[in-house]
Formats: sequence, C-alpha cells, structure tokens
Amino acid sequence: MKRIGTISYRKSWFIVANFIFFLVLGIIMIVATGIVPVSAAGALWFILCILLYMLLHEGLHLLFMRIFSGEKLRVSLEFPTISIGSDALFNRMQFIIITLAPAVILGIILLWLLFCIPEGYQLLLAVLLILDLAGSGGDFLQAYCALKYPSDSFFRDDSNETAVYIK
Repeated sequence: MKRIGTISYRKSWFIVANFIFFLVLGIIMIVATGIVPVSAAGALWFILCILLYMLLHEGLHLLFMRIFSGEKLRVSLEFPTISIGSDALFNRMQFIIITLAPAVILGIILLWLLFCIPEGYQLLLAVLLILDLAGSGGDFLQAYCALKYPSDSFFRDDSNETAVYIK
C-alpha cells in the first residue's frame, strides 16, 4: 500500500463554521417554535442526556468500525471531544459509512422523536438534534474529503489523523 494523502480536520474552519451554522439554525428553530424549558430542575437530566448522546454517537462509530474490520479499536478523550481510532484499513465506502452513520442514524431517530414525543421533552430533543448536526462537522468533513480520493482508496483513522492509501 502506498500512502497518498492525509485528511487532517483538527482546528478546521469547516468544523467551526458547521458548528456555528447548526447552532444558530437550532436557536432560530427553538425560538420560532416557542419551545421553552419546562423547569430548571430538569437541568441534570438534560446534561445526562447530552452525555449519553455523545457516547451513543461515538459508540456507533465503534460499532461500524468493528463490523467492517474486527480490529482492536482505540478511544481518545481530549476535552471537549471524544474520538475513535483503529489500525484497520477501510475501503472508501466503509469509511464513509463509519463516518456518517452516527449523524444519520441518531439524526433520523431524534427528528422522529421530536414530532412524536410530548411537548415537555421537545427542547431536549431539539438541543440533541442541534448537537447531532453541529457536533458532526468533523464527520461531514471526513466524508467530503474521502469522496475526493479514488474509489479504490483505503483509509486508516488512528483518532489523530486519517491516512489515505492506494494499492
């Protein structure tokens, strides 16, 4: 395998712009729909749900990496982020699925719940949906960059950088 590139997304303007865009869009959505918090007593529950969401998001990356490789995986905690890595090589389609699965799966579930759950939980679900989109900026950037490489490329994300290879 010959290394042909690197996808580096740390401190990327795209991630910052993505976060700001979806944060502003979410605030507008919350204000426009009139969703307001039910009580201050729910703040702890609110924070726990956000932490659970973050764990689920990274857990889905782990699940899909495990499905496609079976290799040992690494979890890296660097406040305020959690990242997942592996020494495995993934083809381009596998890499894009691994990258986008959490945002897509959790986004669909949260959007569905937003319209099906009683009013008292709408703010929490709206915030989680905003975090899903805003916090997935690195994932969106990874998928976009992966599409720029040939379809027969392979990717190795060690949680610090993504190396791109070709046979």
